Amino acid sequence: MNDATGLDPHQFIPAAIDTETAAFNAQLEALLATIPMVHTQPPAFTRAARESGRGIWGPLTLSELATERTIPGPAGAIMLRLFIPETIEGVYLYIHGGGWVIGRAHQQDPALERVARACNVAVVSVDFASHPKTLIPPRRMTARPPRSGSSRMPDKSSGRSGSSSAASRQARTSRR
Repeated sequence: MNDATGLDPHQFIPAAIDTETAAFNAQLEALLATIPMVHTQPPAFTRAARESGRGIWGPLTLSELATERTIPGPAGAIMLRLFIPETIEGVYLYIHGGGWVIGRAHQQDPALERVARACNVAVVSVDFASHPKTLIPPRRMTARPPRSGSSRMPDKSSGRSGSSSAASRQARTSRR
């Protein structure tokens, strides 16, 4: 029976979880137990560990497909990481997550390259300033899509996505 959310709560009991997902969850839980929780560490420490390959996910893998471009933004230059496949049928804007503190555009390269190639879309991964002392969103957005040219593609050939804190950034850029 569905509750007010429209979801069947029985799908979320342990017996309903397939064995592959349960094994992954157990492995992830064990891995996370071996390191300090991110919010207990200074942001600079976590950033440096990730960049040097000492973070939880190991060394960064950078895509040879990716190129970088800088565009002007409301609070300074914005770095874009572009994944341009041979055939382009649309554009996909991706804003990374990281709780407004960690994460960078180049830290999602393998997944974004797969999206670009599998979906024949130009992927635009937006970098933005991380905030060293607070998790509170800044008053001025540092990541905005350009207001002209390719950002005005028909809905059927463009998409936007983000992870973690990027969901709020996506909501803000979508209203512009």
